[in-house]
Amino acid sequence: MVGGLGPCITVRVFPAVFSLAALALGVGCGSSSSSPSDASIAALDARPAYHFTPPTNWMNDPNGLVHVDGEYHLFYQYNPALPSWGFIHWGHAVSTDLVHWTDLPAALAPDPVLGMPFSGSAVVDRDRTSGLCGATAPDCVIAVFTHHGSAQVQSVAVSDDGARTFRLNHANPVLSNPGLIDFRDPKVFYHTPTRRWIMVLAAGDRVRLYGSSNLTGWTHLSDIGPSESLRGGVLECPDLFELPVSNEPGVMRWVLKIDSNPGGRYGGSGSRYLVGTFDGVTFTPLAQAPQWADFGPDFYAAQSFANTPADGRHLWLAWMNNWAYASALPTGSWRGAMTVPREVGLIRADDGTYLLTQRPAAELRALRDGAPAIEVADQPIGTPCTLLDGLTGDALEIALAFEPGTAREVGLAIRRGAGEETRVGYDAVRGTLFVDRSISGSTLLRETLPARHHAPLRADGAGLVTLTVLLDRSSVEVFAGDGRAVITDVLLASPASRGAQLYVDGGTARLRSLRAWTLRRVLR
Repeated sequence: MVGGLGPCITVRVFPAVFSLAALALGVGCGSSSSSPSDASIAALDARPAYHFTPPTNWMNDPNGLVHVDGEYHLFYQYNPALPSWGFIHWGHAVSTDLVHWTDLPAALAPDPVLGMPFSGSAVVDRDRTSGLCGATAPDCVIAVFTHHGSAQVQSVAVSDDGARTFRLNHANPVLSNPGLIDFRDPKVFYHTPTRRWIMVLAAGDRVRLYGSSNLTGWTHLSDIGPSESLRGGVLECPDLFELPVSNEPGVMRWVLKIDSNPGGRYGGSGSRYLVGTFDGVTFTPLAQAPQWADFGPDFYAAQSFANTPADGRHLWLAWMNNWAYASALPTGSWRGAMTVPREVGLIRADDGTYLLTQRPAAELRALRDGAPAIEVADQPIGTPCTLLDGLTGDALEIALAFEPGTAREVGLAIRRGAGEETRVGYDAVRGTLFVDRSISGSTLLRETLPARHHAPLRADGAGLVTLTVLLDRSSVEVFAGDGRAVITDVLLASPASRGAQLYVDGGTARLRSLRAWTLRRVLR
């Protein structure tokens, strides 16, 4: 995708032969004159303990997520020169467990003719349909991505060594631009019933589908949109995948995820999805409204892992940021983080609507530093509440279930300190889960976007609200109930604000269970 574009999203077009020095300086919409001073950067220690961040400088969209020979590969939009958008490469890291990541050299760099390597995907070409890999290569991995120069075109790169290194296809581009300003971010997968590769591509106000037998020659199949369901800003980073419906045995549905900037739930950027059917040519949405992929402001450009182990899980992760303030976050020598990897499912709600569910990948339990730091069961939540006295930290997992009772609002305050806290709670009057960063520390976030973010949520059949909260220094991810309500927020709290406590407003509530773990620092 095009980084940091905001209102000038359609006007950054670099000449075919461009200045790498100029791009390294972040020339264009990605640069920001509002970055904080060195003093304010030094005062904020925000590097996450377990969320992936770049070694230094700028990162945005995840790209080319693929599992090869026991390793998960995470590629990402990366500026190795500065902590601002520009001079885009594909950064690269690998993991065997989705928890510990090892940095590798950048996989793709700007091409002097075709331009910068924008977002894309990667696949394992098991049957060597492309004819691009050597006969002795153990795994043939093909990256399909956008080159952004005088026009946005689709190119491929080839790896013969298990996605460790790539070489460009000499016949790039493999899909020329049909005359559109915005024509990018290909997500490719193999469709077994039609025995061909499918490319899902963002094309301005619509999504285009292409088919290929060999990954290098592409034929236009159909368009999705333009339509009211895809309204908002320029569309980016589509993903299309099939999921079983967990509470309808034997039923499968297709999910089209699409991002837009602007067009987010609270302003800035955001991510939505449609549910429908796909016959190998046409995606047909069901008669239901588009849904938010995440109800927070800081979830963008999610991409599914390809070629995952045969354990039935669908895994994805997203850029944990919002284009409204991404280039101004005061995080020092690095800028940008990913969400935790998530297991994605699909459920049919009582009203017939199909909804995504998301849970933290099971591997993340390995982050727990031994037994729970605190464990509480069957206690009233009073005012003031002292149940979590002694629980401190800025990298925590908190799992809790409570009965809202007569309370108007009940929840958890995290990153508590002098005059600041972030609230994660349940509004029983409105029937919503929320994260409120009105007094979360730095004013940047609440001055840019609304401070309170909410998702529809009702207590379950037993009258309980169940939450899993992942806190990691400069972020919080909240998963409610069966995972259909999820909120992701960047936080900018003072380093000394490490407290946590339960609270209740306007009535009484009862805590049925709570366990909290300190999570280990495993990155950087």
